[in-house]
Amino acid sequence: MAYDKVQFITYNLDTSAAPAALGEARQNIDARLALLSRALNQAAANTGSPPDESLKVLVTPQQFLGCYSLADAAYALHSVQQLLAAPCWQHWALVISLQAKSESAAPMTLCLVQLGAAVALGQEQIAQYLTAWQGGRDLSASQRLGQGYLLAKRAGEGLNPATGATFNLAEIQWGLELADDGGKRRAPLPAALPGQPGVQLQLALSCGLDFRPQPLAVLEGGLVCHCDGAGFGSGLWRLENGAASALSGQAPEPVSDAPIELGSPLASLPVSSLYPKGAGKLRAFTPQPLPPAAPAPGQVQTFNWQVSEQAKLDLTLFYDQDGQFLCAQCQAALPGVNLAERPYRLPLNLCIRDSQGQPVVLKLRLQSCNGLQDLAINCNLDLPHFKFSGIAMVFCSTLRGDAPAPITAWKESGFV
Repeated sequence: MAYDKVQFITYNLDTSAAPAALGEARQNIDARLALLSRALNQAAANTGSPPDESLKVLVTPQQFLGCYSLADAAYALHSVQQLLAAPCWQHWALVISLQAKSESAAPMTLCLVQLGAAVALGQEQIAQYLTAWQGGRDLSASQRLGQGYLLAKRAGEGLNPATGATFNLAEIQWGLELADDGGKRRAPLPAALPGQPGVQLQLALSCGLDFRPQPLAVLEGGLVCHCDGAGFGSGLWRLENGAASALSGQAPEPVSDAPIELGSPLASLPVSSLYPKGAGKLRAFTPQPLPPAAPAPGQVQTFNWQVSEQAKLDLTLFYDQDGQFLCAQCQAALPGVNLAERPYRLPLNLCIRDSQGQPVVLKLRLQSCNGLQDLAINCNLDLPHFKFSGIAMVFCSTLRGDAPAPITAWKESGFV
């Protein structure tokens, strides 16, 4: 349904210190989710039931759930969905993150934005997504999980804004940024590109980051909520006349520090065994109106390159309202390669194997060139049935009335 207002509640607790060992990973997950359930119920009691036109969003800091194997991470995500499935969580959303590790690849930071009162997706299906992402077979690194949206970010890599850092959930356009270097360095979310849905709500999770709300990716009137897990607290801002204005919130209220009771296996755990600095505090912000949905302003040019009978590249150029070039994207359809039918922002450096085990290379980068068309896309495409290396197209960095049209390397038929 469409919402008119949103209320953010942040859960400020320290997720940076290593907890004492709890033994079995799933007991650790169950205990953390028991504390989360306590915080959710306390937030609901403190703020009251939301009216039908309002959405409440509980935001937890980066690394809230800890770090696990792929199988245990899938169990954790499935359990979060089950926790929110009760009808009482209608008109609520939860933002929560964890890490997934494997022996063969760098850890992934996962973040789930989950709507309440929704059916949980199967644990095995979630595990399949995580395995594909960790193995590099699906570069989209984002997936709708029923009424939730899951994003993944590998250590040392950025969230590609063209492939999942922005998404639509509950008829709201969201944006997400996860901090780098273990949650300590900001990786700002770029604004939506011209013609694309503008971001209405921006989420920023971290663990040791003193957040500064510039730059922002939201539309005019959009909201930005930050929550940190290492002492920097939280904040809420609205973009007004191009500048961020801080919005008021209630005084933080402590979450109960009572021991966590688990039934299987039977255990009573002190909160300090999970979070050494305690159960943290909840901070509720004043409900805010949502900005109307709108596309980002600017100009768009798209070029279709049918490089062979089996392969196709769609190259898109984006310009701002003044006609200045912003960036380029490529959406590729390559035989035997799952790219989730989504565009990727240049530069793109894809070196993987297709479903038959054959190597596939797609490298695209921007470069300067001489002439009226002063920018170029350099392409290195190496497929089992087709190869190309050189300039794919040249174009102007500024769109003017007398600007010449781009020149492409392919003929009208599409083939080079």
